[in-house]
Amino acid sequence: MYQRICKLCKKSIIYKTKSQYNDAEKYNRICKTCANKIKSNKRKIPSDKFKKICINCKKEQTLTYHGYYKARPDDEYLCKSCAISKTHKNKKISDQQKQQTSITIKKAWETGKYEHAKKLSSERMKGSNNYFYGSHRCGKDNPFYDKHHTEETKQCLREMALNMNNKTRKKMRLSRIREIEEKYGIIFPNYNSSSIPIIEAKANELGITDLQHAENGGEYHIKELGYWVDGYSKDKNIVIEYYESFHEKQTERDKRRQKEIEDFLGCKFIIIEEIN
Repeated sequence: MYQRICKLCKKSIIYKTKSQYNDAEKYNRICKTCANKIKSNKRKIPSDKFKKICINCKKEQTLTYHGYYKARPDDEYLCKSCAISKTHKNKKISDQQKQQTSITIKKAWETGKYEHAKKLSSERMKGSNNYFYGSHRCGKDNPFYDKHHTEETKQCLREMALNMNNKTRKKMRLSRIREIEEKYGIIFPNYNSSSIPIIEAKANELGITDLQHAENGGEYHIKELGYWVDGYSKDKNIVIEYYESFHEKQTERDKRRQKEIEDFLGCKFIIIEEIN
């Protein structure tokens, strides 16, 4: 092994053979890193020259030096967003692919690959490295400033919300609860204090003596579903819910929630509606 010092960065360069070493000494060569930096600086061209028009959305795209020369001709060029939409249109992921993806992600979490990547990303974006450093992330400093969803995107989001199955909803709900608990500790849901006497009166009417509510042990938390109920009796297995006027706007959501709770607890579900 033969060794030299790069005259620019002062780092050592290792050569495997005597001929390579002699050749480097003869021409006073520098290391590959420094050589690549010099080459890239020489070939820099103003970015306004690297622009193409997408044939689908007709938007002008600014590309990198390599991206520009690797891209298709102007009459065939598709931007990344349009290319992805075209590739995945009318295609569905099979259950086998979903299962394989899930296994891969779980293995990555278990081996700590995701945690390591998350840590590196966090370190890389700290302080002055963050492009929002020193700003309040508002107004023109916000990347979403003066940007709006198209009607097509809004409709797509509405359809996604409506077609989402209960399993996915529960997974998202539990994940969000877990995230809040890790950040802030125990969760105490907001409640309507004026509803407590009404719920207690209904419990007395039904002969319930062990009613748990916000002011008596805290609202009962069904951890497996991620729901809190206004009142619950373990002895009689009865749930009492007080619905304010705003519940008229979310009847489908309330029905879905009620069915999930009834199926899980096998309980009787009583609703008391607010009198206007």
